Amino acid sequence: MNHIVEPQSSKSIPHLPLAKPNPSRAKRLAKTKGMSREQWLQLRKQGIGSSDAAAACGLNPHMSMLELWMIKTGRMQTQPDQPTQNSYSPLYWGNQLEPLIANYYQHKTGHKVRKVNAVNRTGFVGESIF
Repeated sequence: MNHIVEPQSSKSIPHLPLAKPNPSRAKRLAKTKGMSREQWLQLRKQGIGSSDAAAACGLNPHMSMLELWMIKTGRMQTQPDQPTQNSYSPLYWGNQLEPLIANYYQHKTGHKVRKVNAVNRTGFVGESIF
């Protein structure tokens, strides 16, 4: 099933003013170097990251918008990443392929890609809604 996501006007959400996007000015929320996995997972619950974007838009076949909201607000626990039939999980492949995809993107666009060991927030929305 295909979905079409249309942007909402700022009038439909008056309590969340939209800021002008400035991708060069991401706010660093926390440094992750030396952080435990549990601390990192708790930090991720504070917002919507790239891994959550498809579910937030209703485009993730494995997680609904409601499930994402319940996880982010602490009403539901996430399931541990389960191995697939061949014992490799999507998380495994995501971690393995991330540097290759970053290199490909850098080569094709000329934009520098670097690992920052931090959780950042861009200037698209002023504050977290959770």
